[in-house]
Amino acid sequence: MRGQIDERYEYQREIINHLVNENGYVERNHRNFDKNYALDRELLFEFLKDTQPDILEELSKIFGDDLEETIINTINNFVVSKKGSL
Repeated sequence: MRGQIDERYEYQREIINHLVNENGYVERNHRNFDKNYALDRELLFEFLKDTQPDILEELSKIFGDDLEETIINTINNFVVSKKGSL
């Protein structure tokens, strides 16, 4: 049984390494994943800051300290609506 577990782990590790090294994936710790919203908040806001800094700055003026929660809730509401992916 232990051999199967080790073999499975090695296989999973090989897939992860391939995705990271060959496809540009970012490997993250499971603790970074917000299971309530099914996303990685840190990566989301890193992406938004890199791709839409002006819009994020304007939204920050409007929502202040509530900016992150407002964006997360807006995304969540869209996803669970009829227009979303669920």
